[in-house]
Amino acid sequence: MRFSPIVVLVASLTASHAPAPRVEQGAKTVTLNKAGVLAEATNSQKRIIVPAAGQTFLWVKATASAAQTIDLTKISLTNDASSSTLLGVDGTFDGDPTRFAMIGSSTLKGGGPSAPLEESWSVGSIAFAFTPRQTATLEIIQPPQSFCLLFSVPKALQAGKIKGLGPADLNVPSFAHAR
Repeated sequence: MRFSPIVVLVASLTASHAPAPRVEQGAKTVTLNKAGVLAEATNSQKRIIVPAAGQTFLWVKATASAAQTIDLTKISLTNDASSSTLLGVDGTFDGDPTRFAMIGSSTLKGGGPSAPLEESWSVGSIAFAFTPRQTATLEIIQPPQSFCLLFSVPKALQAGKIKGLGPADLNVPSFAHAR
């Protein structure tokens, strides 16, 4: 069977302009770069939040090397003694822990609860969407992109693994507690 040169040209142009396939969560495309602790953090409403008594905030900077949509509700930090769900994410300022979009409840500095609010934003190459009790996603549009994850963990925590960012658990990079 012979194809006309126009059919071949159209087929090759269509194939070359097809969008790159999206990598679904679970592919090994996220690495953890560094981690640290915070006595307090700032949420996206520019309010200071603090961890519960006996807890500290642990932030972990991650970099995604492929376009993908990450289901933030599946991310947790575990160690032998405890498990912590993801509280917030910061996808601006190259993943530095600056201002967190919250997906979990927290406590405002000075007291009082702070429930997470519906929120969505995009900075062009990375986007966040959260609807309470429904969805929480981080979309990597143009990799590589760095983002920061926020957890509330026991003050004594020295190491852990993050579940939900890839096919295998990822070791949290070494971090030091403030003295």
